[in-house]
Amino acid sequence: MFKTILFDLDGTLIDSSDDIFNGVNYALSKYGQDTLAKADIMCHVGVGSLSLIQNILKNDDRSMVEDVLVTYLNYYQENAIEKTKLYDGVVEILQIPEKEFGLITNKPQSIGDKILSGLGVEASFKWKIYGDTYSVLKPDPYALNQIIAEAGVQKNEVLFIGDSGVDLKFSQNAGVASCLFKSGFGAIEIYPEVRADFEISLMNELKNIILD
Repeated sequence: MFKTILFDLDGTLIDSSDDIFNGVNYALSKYGQDTLAKADIMCHVGVGSLSLIQNILKNDDRSMVEDVLVTYLNYYQENAIEKTKLYDGVVEILQIPEKEFGLITNKPQSIGDKILSGLGVEASFKWKIYGDTYSVLKPDPYALNQIIAEAGVQKNEVLFIGDSGVDLKFSQNAGVASCLFKSGFGAIEIYPEVRADFEISLMNELKNIILD
């Protein structure tokens, strides 16, 4: 039985695609870069803000990358919950008793905390690990292993839910079960060799897994 339930954030608990899309295109346009379609932006989400901008720009100009990154983060900080919303069923899942919930995301803490607070779910998580909490990001398993140690559970009692190949690789690297949320927007192709232990299309379907 799973005792510790851990989630990715973007594309798993929240649909943040519109606010990320608007923030990236705002930053691109400010520096004279072509704006992009949403799909061409969202396929790079999940690997951290720096990699997001680097992958979008495809530019080795460090100064340009830094300028666009800072502009994006400043804009996004101010506009992080304009259109962002919880996926249906998330609140009900987080109310399941006798489970401990955690969050592991590559998003910066200042933005992540603002989103969780604004959507009213910040208190639901015993653990919140952000992209700037440690020196490494997913799929490095360090953050997940820290939670396992603190929770005092076995790895077979932990489930990680995410929407991308990075999340599946993260789970594999830590040796815990993974659940793919297929209604998110994360790119699966980045680690095509990794398969999820479980798959769901609706968050309410998670009940059948964690209450089994």
